[in-house]
Amino acid sequence: MNWIRLSLAGALVLMGCPDVAKITVPPLPKIDGLTLPLPKEANGNYTLMTLAQAQLEIDPTVRDPLTSMGECVDLVSYCYEPNVRSLDECVRSVATCKTETPWASELLPCCPTKCQEDFADARKSLDPAVALDDVFFEKHQCFPGVSAALEGK
Repeated sequence: MNWIRLSLAGALVLMGCPDVAKITVPPLPKIDGLTLPLPKEANGNYTLMTLAQAQLEIDPTVRDPLTSMGECVDLVSYCYEPNVRSLDECVRSVATCKTETPWASELLPCCPTKCQEDFADARKSLDPAVALDDVFFEKHQCFPGVSAALEGK
C-alpha cells in the first residue's frame, strides 16, 4: 500500500503540484533587535566591532534588500537540520514573497520564487551548500534590489 502512496505523490510532483513535496519550516526564533546585548551608540545603533579608528555598527530598524535577503537565508539555514530536513527541502518550502519589495511590504521573512527556482537549477550541477552560496551570495540575482544595493545604487 505504501508504494501506491509514494507513486501517487511522485506523480503529483512531476505533474507540477509542488506543495506535495514541501515540508513544514520551523519559525525563526524571535529576536528583539532593539534589545541586543551590544554597546549602544547615541544614534541608536549597536556597535558590533571596533577596530583601530573604525567601528561596525548595526541599525536594527533598517529594512532593505540586503536585510530582507538575510532574513530569507536565515529561514533556510534555521530550517536545515542534517538527517531531518535537507537544504533542498528547506529552500523549496520557505514562505515565498508576495511582492518585489519584501523589505517594504512583507511583515514576515520570505524568499522570492526566483531564488527557489535558481537554487533548484544550481542543484543540477552543485551540492546543496555550494548551490546555496552560489545563488544567494555569489550571484545574488534572484533577490530584487540586492545587486543594486551592493553596487551602491
